[in-house]
Amino acid sequence: VVALDDDGVVRLCNEAARRMLGLEEPTGATLEQLGIAPAILAAARDGTASEGVVVGERVLYADAQPVRRGGRDLGTVLIVRDRTDVAALSERLDTVRAMTGALRVQRHEFANRLHVAVGMLDADRPGEAREFLGEQLHRGPVDYPVENIDRIGDSLLHALIGAHGLEAGERGVRVSVDP
Repeated sequence: VVALDDDGVVRLCNEAARRMLGLEEPTGATLEQLGIAPAILAAARDGTASEGVVVGERVLYADAQPVRRGGRDLGTVLIVRDRTDVAALSERLDTVRAMTGALRVQRHEFANRLHVAVGMLDADRPGEAREFLGEQLHRGPVDYPVENIDRIGDSLLHALIGAHGLEAGERGVRVSVDP
């Protein structure tokens, strides 16, 4: 929270706002004198909200509300929020969604394979069922339809690309890793 008087001078700035805005001792100075990002200055001046503003390595949103009492303009309260962590969590959520989609596709494929094996057993073809199940066991539990995916050494990246490859395959798109 940053409180500005009617002349735009900082009268109060809490520790969180100081840290986010990179300010040492802002009290008694204007935002312009402090070198605040232009988008945040505009929000404070216009009494509006800013879009995401990059300050250092953080993404900040600022919401400015004019303060009036008895018809008299007292200044502005600027609320600064750090959205960096929210953006990072959103990216992680996208990754989790991709992995969930991949698991759904894998579960469906596994059920199909079991139906094939059961069908062979029901048709009194146990030798073929055993051979089919042996192939499935040798193949492993995850069969990503991504050409050259074995070239990816990082397991998290391997799983993420594989998950996207499964979803893409459902839509008729082929994914491959270029050497």
